[in-house]
Amino acid sequence: TNVYTTTLTYNVGIGTTAPSNKLEVANTGNVNVLIQANDAVNDRFPTLELKGGNGAAGSYSILKFSNTVGDGILRINDGNNATAMTLKTGGNVGIGTTGPGRPLEVYSAAGDSMIKVNQGSNQRAQLEYYSTTANTTWRLGMVPSLHSNAGTFTLSKDDSDYLAITTSGNVGIASSSPGFGLTVV
Repeated sequence: TNVYTTTLTYNVGIGTTAPSNKLEVANTGNVNVLIQANDAVNDRFPTLELKGGNGAAGSYSILKFSNTVGDGILRINDGNNATAMTLKTGGNVGIGTTGPGRPLEVYSAAGDSMIKVNQGSNQRAQLEYYSTTANTTWRLGMVPSLHSNAGTFTLSKDDSDYLAITTSGNVGIASSSPGFGLTVV
């Protein structure tokens, strides 16, 4: 494919003769871009970085893929150039941390680390734990607003509630809608 530059706007086009951006890559099929560092002696790692801001003093990284530590890290930064999210090549995702040690790790230096699970209309907000070896599903969740026991916190196994705590503080064991302080069925 030919490389084309415009002298009026200083845009560069690959596969197009009329680039409308500083770098534009076009093709009628798939478009693949490869950035590769080849060095047989020294470890060299490619970096692709998208920056924003008003120049060198006010610039910040928005998205950065860098293999500088040898494990292929994708980082998404906030407006203060601090890492907001990290994806490691092993699949671990870190929110607020650059070194997640689990499939999902959440860290907050400014306060409590919380994960919010928000439900849609008439849907349960739940965390699900599934064991392939035991073929069992456990869920922690909240009953949706259109049900008579809306807002009840439940612990269930394979869609059967084992523990329920209502918004008034009643606790039910094997009861999904306890009417007293403690209901055991």
